[in-house]
Amino acid sequence: MVQNCPRVLLGCANPPPAYPLLIKYIDAALDLSVQVHPDDAYTQSRGLNDRGKTECWYVVDCQPGTRIIHGLLPGVTREDLHQAINEKRVQDCVRFLPIQPGLFLFVPPGTVHAILGGTLICEIQQSSDLTFRMWDWNRKPERKIHVEESLEVIQFGGPPQAEPIQVPLPPDQGILRIPLTSNEFFEVEAILLGVGESLELPARKMGAILNGVSGTGFLDGQPLAVGSTFFIPASTEKVCLSTHKVPMIVLMSGTKEIAED
Repeated sequence: MVQNCPRVLLGCANPPPAYPLLIKYIDAALDLSVQVHPDDAYTQSRGLNDRGKTECWYVVDCQPGTRIIHGLLPGVTREDLHQAINEKRVQDCVRFLPIQPGLFLFVPPGTVHAILGGTLICEIQQSSDLTFRMWDWNRKPERKIHVEESLEVIQFGGPPQAEPIQVPLPPDQGILRIPLTSNEFFEVEAILLGVGESLELPARKMGAILNGVSGTGFLDGQPLAVGSTFFIPASTEKVCLSTHKVPMIVLMSGTKEIAED
């Protein structure tokens, strides 16, 4: 199931032409392609009519023993990876990371990555369609592979990948708020509500997006469950999250891109 947030920013006097964030629920039955995304500087330098793509993943559910690909192995060079692509053994160069429900991973541009089969994630990203596919597991028929573009944007020898954050199970009672990322484009926070709790959320200048990732509850009386997506316009004064008999985890995302006056 894939859901996209609205393309306009209600309540903003001068909204951007397209809402800067894209939210997806991705249910990967099979291994997805090994890929990498460019950043804004790359897209601008190449005259591409799109944003770069900074993204992050929250593992909603996965089969036991499931892994994902998140980055390259230490010491892998451009030449090493190019040769591995040509020899169709990219799996020898990438970092496989075990996952479990509640795991959050930040995936900046230039990060080699892949969602593997048996994984259900909530993906939060810059609103962009740019993806460079560098390997597709030798599937037939073959899809287009972007070898040169991938090698241009991969961050070889850059800083280590950000460590995953494991979001705990929601408490039986009480409320927890856990910041997950605050980068130059957006921020994401996990809100954990125990049984019978309620939390009032004030308006945000650029609006907010709420995603259900565990349990069930309500947003201003409307049912909110796993897979639910709510867009809260900037014009909304406040909303109330609440639970009844079951605890709940909600992701709250907000863009940092401000429309010009």
